[in-house]
Amino acid sequence: MAMSSSAAASLKADLLLVLVTLLAAVSWIFSKEAVLLMPPLLFMALRFLLAGLLLALLGWRQIRALNVRQIRRATRVGMVFGFGMSCWIMGLHAGGHLGEGAFLTNLGVVLVPLLAALLFGERAPLSTWLALPVAGAGLALLFLQHGLRPAPGQLFYVLAAGIFALFYILNTRAANERPGAPGGRGDKVPPLALTAIVL
Repeated sequence: MAMSSSAAASLKADLLLVLVTLLAAVSWIFSKEAVLLMPPLLFMALRFLLAGLLLALLGWRQIRALNVRQIRRATRVGMVFGFGMSCWIMGLHAGGHLGEGAFLTNLGVVLVPLLAALLFGERAPLSTWLALPVAGAGLALLFLQHGLRPAPGQLFYVLAAGIFALFYILNTRAANERPGAPGGRGDKVPPLALTAIVL
């Protein structure tokens, strides 16, 4: 029995998501090792500069076609991403346990609907309100390992989580045309150009 095109597209998206998740996990391990060999911010600067230049070469036509508003949107997203990655790498440098750092940083995903509601007036689904206390309880358990004085690495991870939540929102808004989105239609930034500028 042949798969429908929507089922095939859904399967492809799921497989790509699994692949990206595995690559992200490997990236944590390599990044932890890299910050032992060079200053953390230098590592991040080199890593993302090289990736951004490679994508800029591949997406040069898209980048040249951008208008000033699109470039500003992409640059804003990139600055937020840069701050978030700086906090993340400092957490990786100062922290000891990768699992703890992964948990704290990934709280950014849980915070997305909350920040979207607070900053942009988007309504958060009920599942968000049910997930927040569970995530908050896990965060409290991690913090209580050090009494009431969280370790510096943990603070960097939590700060990174909040900044990443804002990044996810701004990135989605820059990459998609949505009714009521600031700037209106025509400010959508093509994905390759957006990613190159952000990096």
